[in-house]
Amino acid sequence: MIGGKVGRHPGFALDLLLQADESTALKALDVCVDIILTSKAEHRFRTLIEQQGIEEIKKRI
Repeated sequence: MIGGKVGRHPGFALDLLLQADESTALKALDVCVDIILTSKAEHRFRTLIEQQGIEEIKKRI
């Protein structure tokens, strides 16, 4: 689950992996860190997920 947020405009987290072994979980973490480090602007992680789309992120894993 990634990308949940609270506050005035709350949002539910999105399912990235339902069940994963250790190597798949580490790959997912690498993909998420890569998304953050390669973003040109300083956006919150949820915004980066919305820009790329959860399905595109799943394909990279």
